[in-house]
Amino acid sequence: MTERSHKNSTTIMVVEDDPTTEQSLIDCLSDLGNVVTFSNAENALSFVARGGRVDLVIADIVLGQMNGIELCERLAQQYSGDHFVPVLFYSAFADSAMERLAYQAGGVDFIEKPMSFARLQLRVRSFINISKRFSTLRARLDLDRLTGLMSRDVFVDRAGIQILKLLFTGATSALMVINTRSVSKINELQGVAAGDKLLSDVAQCLQDVCGKANYMTARHLGDQFIVLIPDCGGEPPSAIAEKIIESVSLKLTEVRQGEPEVEFYGGGVSLRHTEDLRTDKGGSTKAVRRMIDLATQQMHAAGNNKEGGWQFTQLTREQVNSE
Repeated sequence: MTERSHKNSTTIMVVEDDPTTEQSLIDCLSDLGNVVTFSNAENALSFVARGGRVDLVIADIVLGQMNGIELCERLAQQYSGDHFVPVLFYSAFADSAMERLAYQAGGVDFIEKPMSFARLQLRVRSFINISKRFSTLRARLDLDRLTGLMSRDVFVDRAGIQILKLLFTGATSALMVINTRSVSKINELQGVAAGDKLLSDVAQCLQDVCGKANYMTARHLGDQFIVLIPDCGGEPPSAIAEKIIESVSLKLTEVRQGEPEVEFYGGGVSLRHTEDLRTDKGGSTKAVRRMIDLATQQMHAAGNNKEGGWQFTQLTREQVNSE
């Protein structure tokens, strides 16, 4: 391992088996943070497993026994959950199929050699800023006082990062807005305190169900909640929504024994991640806000139906990219 220290607290890990390229990257990146280098993926993973801090990774595709694609997949497992470490591929192996695999493995950028130092620094600095923003949001996580869930604004920022991580993968994300129809009735009949207790119970059950599936949850407005399903895995979003509500209803029945059954309805929107989407943080955040707005419209449409239920639609490329 080679390390170039810097007063900057950011740590950039370079995985490159060519000594000349390795030194060039050190010279290019040392102004942006502490640079640690490895000539193979195995040693890089060992460093991470021992607790080595990494804020951004630059890796070649063609390495030794383990290639850069597998390294990226292994790092994604290591940094699962709320820790976001961008992986950039820097390679002369500019094959479209390999580039697609790199993005599917979790890479955030594919940089073809050679590239000017100035352009490379700009890209690296941009993803470092995204990574820092993610860490800052995580550190000052703003929770809704009543429900203990994320507030809407914090959700938008964190969901935007999740969307950004899925760009080019071809995966489909879904966002749903859930309304608890029973709260207003309880507020009228039993008082606001009873209504607040119901909201708190619903939030806890929703968090229990969604947390197991790594879905993001937040409080929206009043008696409404938001759920982000980062990757539907080929399953229809409406089917996932029904499963979520069914599981929440079962848990809620256990928690609120003897209480009237809670009615739910909602709306949702899906988004397929392709190369047509903007790749900056502002673009992904705007996409989340539009998903919330459109899902809320779908929720109101479902609410006007006496039988409730769900209404889903798909967010188009034009809706995401338009100003």
